[in-house]
Amino acid sequence: MAMNKSHLYLIRATRYVSVLLFLINGSLQAQSTNSERIDSLKKELQNAKDIESEIDILNELSYSALDIDYNLSQEYSQKALSLSEKNGYDIGKATALYNMSLHAFQLGSYDSTYVYCEQALIISQESGNKVLSAKIMNRLGVTYQTLGNRKRALSNYLSALRIFEDDNDKGGVAAVCNKLGIFYETQQEYDKALKYYQKALDYHQRIGGPRQQAIVINNIGVVYHKTQQLDKALEHYQRSKALLIKTGDSINISIRDINIGKIHKEWKDYDSASVYLTSALKACEASGNKNLQLYTLNQLGETKIGKSEFDSAFTYLQRALRLAAETGEKEVAPEIYRNLSNTYYGLRRFKDAYDANVAYHHLKDSLFNIERSHDIAEIEAKYRVSEKEKEISLLKSQSEKKDIILYSSITGLVLFLILIILIVNDYKRRSRASRLINEKNEELNRQRISELLKEQQLKSIHGKLEGQENERKRIAKELHDGIGGTLASIKLNLQKVKDERLTDLINDIDKACEEVRTVSHNLAPPAFFNSALTDIIRDFVEKSLNRHKINVNLEFYPEKTLNNISTDLQVDLYRIVQELVTNITKHAEASHVEITITAHDHIINLIVEDDGKGYIPSQNIKGIGLQNISSRVNALNGIIHFDSKPGRGTAVSIDIPYQHWNFSTRQVELRDGINA
Repeated sequence: MAMNKSHLYLIRATRYVSVLLFLINGSLQAQSTNSERIDSLKKELQNAKDIESEIDILNELSYSALDIDYNLSQEYSQKALSLSEKNGYDIGKATALYNMSLHAFQLGSYDSTYVYCEQALIISQESGNKVLSAKIMNRLGVTYQTLGNRKRALSNYLSALRIFEDDNDKGGVAAVCNKLGIFYETQQEYDKALKYYQKALDYHQRIGGPRQQAIVINNIGVVYHKTQQLDKALEHYQRSKALLIKTGDSINISIRDINIGKIHKEWKDYDSASVYLTSALKACEASGNKNLQLYTLNQLGETKIGKSEFDSAFTYLQRALRLAAETGEKEVAPEIYRNLSNTYYGLRRFKDAYDANVAYHHLKDSLFNIERSHDIAEIEAKYRVSEKEKEISLLKSQSEKKDIILYSSITGLVLFLILIILIVNDYKRRSRASRLINEKNEELNRQRISELLKEQQLKSIHGKLEGQENERKRIAKELHDGIGGTLASIKLNLQKVKDERLTDLINDIDKACEEVRTVSHNLAPPAFFNSALTDIIRDFVEKSLNRHKINVNLEFYPEKTLNNISTDLQVDLYRIVQELVTNITKHAEASHVEITITAHDHIINLIVEDDGKGYIPSQNIKGIGLQNISSRVNALNGIIHFDSKPGRGTAVSIDIPYQHWNFSTRQVELRDGINA
């Protein structure tokens, strides 16, 4: 039994030594930064823009005050919870419950910690706040680890880690990895502990926080210290200290000095150990941290014993005892008495050495009993947590049954309503379909009538145009063969009479012959089989406009495509240009004309612009020529647009569709001949 007590004491003392420095480290950092944060948050609280902002600030105040003023922290979280419930702010409520779990954990009420965390987790998951859920899981992991439930602790840590990684929350990943390092360190699985500590360090280095990096590096040093890799431990303690020197954090630097001093003490380099521990003691005294002072004094006492400087050891250990009595500290006290016993023995004060040894064993047994009480309390806490889990599970089961009944009733009602709606909709759909069919039939009939009328109109237009073209041929033939021939004969006869007085008359007859020839050529369709469309149009336009001293600019693109459209379309295009040019020479009083004919995307675009006097389109001035143009364009399913203003000239744009089969039969025959 004595061996078991001694073994248990050594385990607990070792745990205390490593955890004490870690907790003091975190607590001091929190106190040094959080007091400033609290002052800032109080100012923000006064200027909160809405109730949700006020709740969020109260929750931040609760978290920031946790390590400074427990009661104030609890007050803030209670107020945040009350306001969240009153205003239906779920995230605020979940955060307040999370902060209350931290309060319960500080008090050692682990069953309450579990209940608060579970309530907060349900709300945060229902609200879809993954980051808050991960923080709560992390806290549940700490709670289960404290209660010795290793499996559940690890499960919650890993769940939190996955969420933080998926959300790319570097700070969250680093925090959980540090917790996993501590978890595996307490299980003496040091390889895994180092793996997670290193991962936490990598993330802290990306974030760039020197204090957090220093904590993790120190933790890595502790692992190497426990595995007796003292060189590596010293290297990490020194790295941690170097980072803290940059921040000017003297108290945390002193903690690193204590660790470094312990390494030198184990190497029996007592002089170096004394230097580091003395430096640490001065910083601890300056900060007023008595727990850290008594721990450092005890380490200095051990160092002096190693150097056989028993008087100095006695001085340090007596000071440590007084601080232990003053603070009520019971964990380090047995170690102090053990060191005092060795000191008295070195001073040859054997009676005092015996008494100190008795005190050492007495306190060690007391700690064993306390440990047993703690174990019983932990077992009871585990039982209460288990009962709470069963209770929550039962409530969930009952709630699920009620939900099933409610959902079944709602589902039945919804299905019935859906059936009614389907029947009504089917009736409406049939009625609408019948109405649409009738409307569609009427529309089709109207379209057929419209198409028939349009077809009849197009036939009429084609017939009219064909008649016009035939009439043009007949008149051109009559002019050329009749009047033209007669005038030529008169000219020849007059030339035989040698009388100078007839010269002017002969010239007039020449002019009349030329006019008849021009009119005849204009009336007769061009020979498209012998000449290209672009050449015919260019020849007509230049001759017509040059005769009236009008400058012209002609553009064709691409000429090959234009010259290969069907002969009928070539004739129509030529006639349209002819009518437009004739109108310009008769009415426009223009000095310059631009004509562009292009073919692209199965559309022939004709643009004719002049700089003449223009007209007002609203007056709807349309002579026979413009009517003929409109008729031809409509017959070709084209679009015509007139743009004119008085004094600005006139622009006419025409789009005529054509298909690949509109190419002239002459080209097809030629191509077939080549292929043959």
